[in-house]
Parts: sequence; C-alpha cells; structure tokens
Amino acid sequence: MTLQGVFRRLALVALCTLVGPGARAETDDEIGAGGASTRAALEKRCGGGDMRACSNLGVFFERGLGGEQSDARAAELFLRACNQKEATGCFNLGTRYQKGRGVARDWEKAAGFFAASCERGHASACSAEADLYDQGGHGLAQDPARSAALYGTACEAGFAAGCFNLGTSYQAGAGVKKDPARALALYEKACYAKPAAFPPGCNNSGHMLLRGDGVEKDVAKGAANLARMCSLAAEPGRDQGTRRAGVVACMTAAPLFERGEGVPQKKDGARELYQSACNLGDQGGCEAAARLR
Repeated sequence: MTLQGVFRRLALVALCTLVGPGARAETDDEIGAGGASTRAALEKRCGGGDMRACSNLGVFFERGLGGEQSDARAAELFLRACNQKEATGCFNLGTRYQKGRGVARDWEKAAGFFAASCERGHASACSAEADLYDQGGHGLAQDPARSAALYGTACEAGFAAGCFNLGTSYQAGAGVKKDPARALALYEKACYAKPAAFPPGCNNSGHMLLRGDGVEKDVAKGAANLARMCSLAAEPGRDQGTRRAGVVACMTAAPLFERGEGVPQKKDGARELYQSACNLGDQGGCEAAARLR
C-alpha cells in the first residue's frame, strides 16, 4: 500500500507505518505505459462524457504522463468526475485538498470529498476520511469516534488497512471502548486478508500474543504471525517502515523456532527467517543464517 500520502499512523506495538492515499487510476490498464496515445484516448473519452476517463486523465495531468504536468488541471478533472458521482474522482480530489496540490489545503473539504467517495463504495476513501478525523487539523476538528466508525466501514468493505487502524483504536481506546481482544482479532483479519494482506496486522498481533498484552499469551500463534510478517516484509515494493519492522519480526521469531521455545523446533525454518532478515539488510540475520547452514 505505498501510495503518495501525508498521514502516518504509528502502530501501538512496533511502529509500523501506514501511508495514506494519493491519486489513483481506476485500473492499471487505464494507465498502461502512460504514453501520449493513452492520454489522447482518455481526452476523447472524457470529452464524450466518460467520467471514469476524466478521473484517469486527471492522474495523467497530476503525474505528467504523456504530456503536460498540471496539478490545477488534474483538480479540475477530478472535480468534473466527482460532480457526476464517479467515486475515484471524488477520492482523488480529496487527496488534492488533503495535500494542497492544485488547490488550497483544506481538510474539511478533503473529508467531504472522501465521504462522497466512501458513500459510493470506495473503501480506501472511507479509510482516508478516517485518517483525517484521527489526526485533525487544517480546518478539521479531531473526532476519534468518527474516525473509528469510518475505519470500521472500510474494514467491512474488505480494506485491510482499515481493519488494522480500527484495531489500533480498540487497543488504545481511541473513540471506542478499549478492547485488546477485539484489537487482536482486527489485526489478524488484516494480517490474513485476501487478496492483499496488510503486514502490520501480522506484526501487532504477533507481539501481542507473545507478550500476552491484554490477551491470553500464545507463543506458537504469535511466532507464526511474526513469521508471516517477516515473509510479507521481504516482498518487493514494501516501504521502509514495513521492512524495518520486518527485521524485528524475523529476528524475534527465528530464535523461538531455532530453540523450540513454545513452538516445535524447526532449525530450517529458523534459518529461513534469519535469511529473510539478512535480505532485509540486517547483518545479525546474515550471521545467524550462516551459522545454521
């Protein structure tokens, strides 16, 4: 989920980073190679009243794909699409006001556009609106209860990061009654979400279970979740915050499997975890993996 964003919500257990939303096209196919021919085709379709094409054309102007870069023109196209109830256009316009690109920064307006997108079924817009109310500022009052409710909407719609953030609300008691068991369930839902898991969910649930942090201690399950975090963090394209937390997860779970502490002893599994830490740039992981060869 590394998108252009301005919000960073720190996980309560291990400082994993969630990066908020930025302008997106409806599908990767709409962007293609981002060339002039694709841009021309979108211009034609937008002129003919295809609002999805207008929204995607706005992305081309935002990024300077296939021609001129213009934040102001991007904002105009997103507004045109949003006014015709095109959810992605509303979402993208929300990011304009969130970041102050092509328009004056105004989080109250950003929240309104995210809300319009959320109401039309855009799950990540629900989470983006929740981020604004979670933080507050730039003309918008902080509202933890509203933020938690919106994260719940995003989670129910299948947006794994929304489940994770709702979990942090329940763990901290922010806008909802504190409930570590509910937080754990939400973290694990994010961890094992399909088709796209959210790694910090594995991380937080793993550490909670290892420590018995407000929930019953379960070393085996905690180690399994941290091993999954380790594996997911090593995937290409992960942001640096996830990669750093991945090293901690790898190096926490590996000794448990190496020594058979609370889990069946699996030295090959431990070596793989150490090697993942090594691949993520940790010298201690490299040395431990070499030791077990």
